[in-house]
Amino acid sequence: MPATFIFEVPSNLMLEKIGVRKTMMRVLICWGVVSACMRFISSPIEFYVMRFMLGVFEAGFVPGAILYLTYWYPETRSRSRVGHIQQRHNHCRCDR
Repeated sequence: MPATFIFEVPSNLMLEKIGVRKTMMRVLICWGVVSACMRFISSPIEFYVMRFMLGVFEAGFVPGAILYLTYWYPETRSRSRVGHIQQRHNHCRCDR
């Protein structure tokens, strides 16, 4: 969780600078690679490093997804859609 907190702002700045599509592609590819590499972990230190890296790449996912959804829906409907996503995201974090 600390990595997500630390890298949220830089990820949002990158989102604004290079665009939503490229940022989401970067986030999802890196997230997938790190998740696949979790298979090869053999020590607690490696586990903590990989979890930190997952947090780094997860930091840009939710803001990017919300911004991307605002492109699909008109303003009158996008607020309710974003509200649903934030509600689900917060619910998932509380269940941990």
